[in-house]
Amino acid sequence: MSNTISIRVLLCLSLGLLILGACTGPREDVVPRDTALRWHDPLEVRVLNVYDGLHHSRDPQVSHIVEVEILESSQDRSMIGRRMALPYDQWMAGGPPPKRGTVLVMRPAQWVERSRDPGRRSTDR
Repeated sequence: MSNTISIRVLLCLSLGLLILGACTGPREDVVPRDTALRWHDPLEVRVLNVYDGLHHSRDPQVSHIVEVEILESSQDRSMIGRRMALPYDQWMAGGPPPKRGTVLVMRPAQWVERSRDPGRRSTDR
């Protein structure tokens, strides 16, 4: 009987830890929106995760947080391999955020400033 109870307790604890692990947010601090607006240097990035901005940002103009790994940076080679959490405003950018696993060339400013082409998400590529 005590074996059955201990197995149930262990299963409940494991399930609880699994649920808590799935509810985490970005691993890195989110780059502030005003910093992203001034960041016009192109970066090649891989999208690691996309989070709902309502739960992970206090800025009402941030709809999503996009966690990326920097693959290439023409301005600062020391950034290659770094992970960053960048703000994304789908209304200003003109479309939804990129999907997990997407590799693209972008400027952090273009994810929070008015899109030049409201019909599609603009990229440097």
